[in-house]
Amino acid sequence: MAFEEGHKKVGGRKKGSLNKATRLAQKLAQNILTDEKYLKALRERMIDDQPSERIEEMLWKYAFGTPRDPNVPRSRRPAPPSVDGDDESRSE
Repeated sequence: MAFEEGHKKVGGRKKGSLNKATRLAQKLAQNILTDEKYLKALRERMIDDQPSERIEEMLWKYAFGTPRDPNVPRSRRPAPPSVDGDDESRSE
């Protein structure tokens, strides 16, 4: 049975879902960042004004994602009309 163009995707991961390695790395990073021993050492480094390592930044990104840049415009969905028919989103 050869591949035929135009057929529906069957099986595999859903589009946009994380693979096993990514999920494992995320869970590992979250476990490290929530460990009491790590948090104690982090507090001590921050109090002593010692700069954190790049690896720490990477762990935070793996665990909780990269922060969004506030300077990048985001598309906004238009607000649905209110029940009484007034469009409150345009009253600015």
